[in-house]
Amino acid sequence: MVKIDYKVIENRIQNDILECKRLFTRSVTNIAKYSTMKKIRKNYPSFLREYFKSHKAALKILIDGILHLEKLLANVANVSDSQRTETAKLGYWKHLLELSYNTFVWINVGMDRSNVRKIFKGPKYGDLTHQNIESVLSYVSEANKNPNEIVIPLDFCSFSPICDILKISYSESDNILHTTFLEAKSGKVNDEMLETIEDGTINAYFRFFNTYGKKGIKQMERFFRQQMVLKKSQKLVNAEPGIYENPMNPKENVIILDNEAQPHHFSDKVAQLLEKAERKEFAVDQIDHCLIVGAINAEDEKSLMLGEYDVRLYIYHLFINPATLDGAPYPPDLPKILSSIKLTDWREGFGSVILEPILLRHIPDQHLILDFDSCKSRDCR
Repeated sequence: MVKIDYKVIENRIQNDILECKRLFTRSVTNIAKYSTMKKIRKNYPSFLREYFKSHKAALKILIDGILHLEKLLANVANVSDSQRTETAKLGYWKHLLELSYNTFVWINVGMDRSNVRKIFKGPKYGDLTHQNIESVLSYVSEANKNPNEIVIPLDFCSFSPICDILKISYSESDNILHTTFLEAKSGKVNDEMLETIEDGTINAYFRFFNTYGKKGIKQMERFFRQQMVLKKSQKLVNAEPGIYENPMNPKENVIILDNEAQPHHFSDKVAQLLEKAERKEFAVDQIDHCLIVGAINAEDEKSLMLGEYDVRLYIYHLFINPATLDGAPYPPDLPKILSSIKLTDWREGFGSVILEPILLRHIPDQHLILDFDSCKSRDCR
């Protein structure tokens, strides 16, 4: 088994994620020429080229990191129980990079939660090495030489997408951004199948079916089915409110509602609580009189248990028995009541497709990277 320096990898992951955050959020607008919306509008074509260049740099960092970790995970597939905690770090870091990769989807579908859900096909399964990733990356590498477009392979997301590639192109002639979803096909049989479809004649189809028989027919059926689902899914992106056919199941409907909700972030409050928790101070607060947020220092078992107790007791005082704040006695079964209060780990939200990716959340850099050692007893997926 290959000897792995986990500290070196951890430092690389931290640096990669922070650099990607900079590339996504600050690298272009830090340039004086694009520092305001007025300047961006004035220099829009060159701004987009710089924007694409920045995102392509982030694309390479995340793709290289995910593939590297996947290779390391393959090398440590069979380890003893005593080594399992160490090797689990690799899977945790890989998932962090995949969650960061979701940023490409969010940004390029207009930061619209509904649109993101339409790109989602299902949970992610299997390694990239078992897919046609090499041919996809070859196509992406060549296409991304064009300064007026960015081509994003979607298999590196934390979920299974509706297709292989998301392509964003800028047309200088009409000053419009075009979004295209593509399904990649590779190999001799696929090449001949695409040539047959492009030819479109009966003779071409008979030649293909005579050559590849029932397998060829089934392969072409799968291709047309995928294209139909993809076409229907793409039409739902930015669709007007209404009732539409579910691309995955024609017997079901997809209802798109007019979303008038205003996004509300409370990341500044979270950052303040994290700083308090680092100092081992009381770090619990409420948001809009309905959401209780607490930061828990998990450096040791005592701090962890005290932090959870603080959060539960705060909830008890606020929602269950406010009279205790005015001096009313606590009930004898208080420990049982507190233990029945279920807490949700905020980090679990990082793994949801419909929640903003970690790089776009307003979290200070020093709090962005989650330390694996503080997550060992928790669900950090």
